[in-house]
Amino acid sequence: MAALILLLPTAQATSATAELDFKFELIDLDPSDGVTPAMTVGWMRTGGWVTGYPPIEVSTDGTSNTHYQRPGVEALATWNYDKGHFLSTASTTDPSSGRIESEVMFNAENWGTPSTGNCCLTVSPGTALKITGVAKVNVSGGAGLARAGFIIYDMDTRYAYKEAGVSLDGSQEIDLSTTWVNDGRSNVSFALWTFTSALPSPVPEPSALVLMAAGSAALAWRLRGRRRAVQRSEA
Repeated sequence: MAALILLLPTAQATSATAELDFKFELIDLDPSDGVTPAMTVGWMRTGGWVTGYPPIEVSTDGTSNTHYQRPGVEALATWNYDKGHFLSTASTTDPSSGRIESEVMFNAENWGTPSTGNCCLTVSPGTALKITGVAKVNVSGGAGLARAGFIIYDMDTRYAYKEAGVSLDGSQEIDLSTTWVNDGRSNVSFALWTFTSALPSPVPEPSALVLMAAGSAALAWRLRGRRRAVQRSEA
């Protein structure tokens, strides 16, 4: 019976982590033009979400930390824009939990309408925006997804984009270093994000468990018969 119990499947943890560390620096491309390098954000949204399917919780509050936890399930979204740090994690060992997700998103843009000029990040003329930092993602234990990165683009759809991303088991780390030159356009759209998703490990069907139990019992019977045969030959 002990051998049978050991052979029964146990839930395997699936976990995903996405982390983003970033820093902005303004570079004066023409010190003689009398323009002081500046970057302003006219409209932005920063927030974290923890969601699940079947629905477990949705959080879009204005705090810098959103946490969900119950037996076998945990998800976290935390962010500090001023210090340049975003973090998302999601993990589950509960076969009934469904998909668990966490996300942190900073938006300084108007998605879908860059041609209207309704972009929300303003960079002074003759200025380059330098972005430095690192994006780190990791998935372990099975079906998961982790992404972290940024995008910046202007009304002419020039863009810079960097993202670390893995699915299933794996990890990745990338250098975010990018320099964006204004080129006379003052309004650009910008976004930063971390995202994680975790699915519980597959659970064998009841019929599979029956077959496993039957196979274990047959194996135990054969081993016991073999021991008896050895004992008789030694007698």
